[in-house]
Amino acid sequence: MEERPARPPDHDYVALAVWCRDHASHLREQIKAILYAGLSDRALHDLVFHHPEDPRIQALNILASIPVARPAPPPPPRYYDYPAPPPKKTEKVRRLGDLLSNFSAAFTVVPAVAPEIRVDTELGRACIQLNKAALYRLYVIARELTRAESGSGKVSRQQLKAALKAYQIAYTRRHINRLLAQGEGLFWRARQHHLYLLNPARVAVQLAMLEPAIFATNRPGSRDMLLSPVGALEQWEAMLYAGWLAHRSDPTISRAALEGLFWRNQDTLRRWEQQRLDHIITIQANYCQCPNSERFFEEIPVHRLEYVAAVRFKGHVEKEVRLYWRMPNSYHTRTIREYPHKGQARKVREAVNDTLDEPADEKRGGGSTRRRYFENPRHLRKHVEKHGKPGYLWMGVNRYGRRLWEINRDGFLYTHVNERLAPAAEEELMGPRQVSRYLDSWEWA
Repeated sequence: MEERPARPPDHDYVALAVWCRDHASHLREQIKAILYAGLSDRALHDLVFHHPEDPRIQALNILASIPVARPAPPPPPRYYDYPAPPPKKTEKVRRLGDLLSNFSAAFTVVPAVAPEIRVDTELGRACIQLNKAALYRLYVIARELTRAESGSGKVSRQQLKAALKAYQIAYTRRHINRLLAQGEGLFWRARQHHLYLLNPARVAVQLAMLEPAIFATNRPGSRDMLLSPVGALEQWEAMLYAGWLAHRSDPTISRAALEGLFWRNQDTLRRWEQQRLDHIITIQANYCQCPNSERFFEEIPVHRLEYVAAVRFKGHVEKEVRLYWRMPNSYHTRTIREYPHKGQARKVREAVNDTLDEPADEKRGGGSTRRRYFENPRHLRKHVEKHGKPGYLWMGVNRYGRRLWEINRDGFLYTHVNERLAPAAEEELMGPRQVSRYLDSWEWA
């Protein structure tokens, strides 16, 4: 006697779907109706994207894998008794569960993400100093996700993991959980399925309380820069470094000052520039010519060198020995854009200033720093009247392609970009040793 299939359970949805697949595939639509009973489209959407472990979703996934038997088409009629074509019927709207042929594949689809995200580069610089750049990357990505939706500051863990995969950030589940635990209370409040992000002003205040020295000269609270978070952690730190240079309007700054701002040694900064940012940053070497060594004796560094200049005086040319030295580099960035709106920048600046009890200097952030490099002689004269210290006035580029400045007090140039003699003529006056030092210094850029 043929064995009859067992009666399906009443409440075990997964077992019911398995029973339908193995014994009664023709009851597929009836069992679907049982699963959909009392379940709206909104509730079904919530179960699919936030509770994939629900038995009803698993049962729908099993039912979707059952092949549907279609009847064989009837034989074509003869041409003389061909009936009129039936009226075209509109296709019935399918439920969300019917559209999931494979729930696991549909759930792991990588969402579309913005190629560049908004970043406060001063906060990024502080996070590099405190070794929290990885946490800050999760924070800015999560803020970008919540901006794309309702802006509530609430982001699901699954959504954040999918965004990390889209940005090619290869973090394991254990490492992501470790980072979320480290950033708890500093960048977000973590719950079982969601993250609740803290506002940037609170994050900046907590970083300032951890180490007040990081905001001594440079304060957060300016327009964000648009940066790409793609790649390894070192690539992200290098992008924060490039974004900071772009935010500071491509400065002329020494490597010693950069080392103090980022707490990374100069070898690390050079590795970033050469291996990670070679297509973004262009570095230009600068040199200073001194017209009078006695007048600027206190400003002359120990690494200065001598050169012979051809100086025109009363209709004839005189040869004079002058000093020059290597200056800090100028950094020029490409492809990095500034976000046009300030957003919460003012709140961040005011919160940090209140915490440190120091106002920002001239709306640029941080303590007072003296400007040193000028392209306009009038601005140089105003600087000397205010501070009493000389500055560096831009001269131009000489015939060897070197950028030259002159240390100056009154805004009038006393040297020329091409006043230096050729190496052969200089060798006759100063000897081959000095000329070799001259060539080495100019080639080392």
